Amino acid sequence: GVTLPGCSTHELRSPEEFMEFYHEGDQRRVVTATAMNPESSRGHTALVVRIESVPLEDELSGTIRGKITFIDLAGYERFSKTGISNANPIMKDEAKTINASLLSLGHVVTALSNGDKHIPWRNSKLTRLLQDSIGGRSRTTIILTVGPSSDHLHESTNTLQFGMRAMAVKVQAKVSMTVDYEKLATKLQALLDEKEARISDLEIQAAANDAERQELLDRHRRDQEELEARHAEEIERARLEGATPEQLLNMQRGL
Repeated sequence: GVTLPGCSTHELRSPEEFMEFYHEGDQRRVVTATAMNPESSRGHTALVVRIESVPLEDELSGTIRGKITFIDLAGYERFSKTGISNANPIMKDEAKTINASLLSLGHVVTALSNGDKHIPWRNSKLTRLLQDSIGGRSRTTIILTVGPSSDHLHESTNTLQFGMRAMAVKVQAKVSMTVDYEKLATKLQALLDEKEARISDLEIQAAANDAERQELLDRHRRDQEELEARHAEEIERARLEGATPEQLLNMQRGL
């Protein structure tokens, strides 16, 4: 990743916390008066918001990760117009750094709009920071500011030409989703254990039902044998008491 000295990362849980850190960051912006601007930014301002979303209904579907990058670019500075001179070496170095990074950004946008195979992302930290935003997988919005005065015709023309090249860049936004496979494996194992426990319970219940069914069959068989034995005793008693053969036959038939 890109290392930005002086920048900090914070995990926020509410809109109120976000606005608190936003205002704190805004107060840290460094501005200085020049001949063209009473509050000229002495560097680019970046705010990167990373968002993670985990569906509560289906944790196994993965984590959706998003990133919103806000960049307030400092304007290109011509020493002849801003009044910056060797008498103020710090502001001059700041202006050189700003101009160099803007030039690198212009080269990247030109390469992207031309469909070049090599994109000079590594020429500056600014382009490396914006690589995810203008590299073709994100939705990108660029707001251009130009001055109405003819004194700034050259700067306004360059700005508009930059915007036209940026519009020619082909982008296709894609959802970035990652899966915690360790968590997924644990969740699937828990579901598997739950299913196996359920199957075991059903097998025990089925075995109990089979035992109950067998007991009912055995009871029915014993009752049937008891009835048959009692019937045989009644026939034998009738024979001893002198029943006729026809009466005995009818008793055997159950009449």
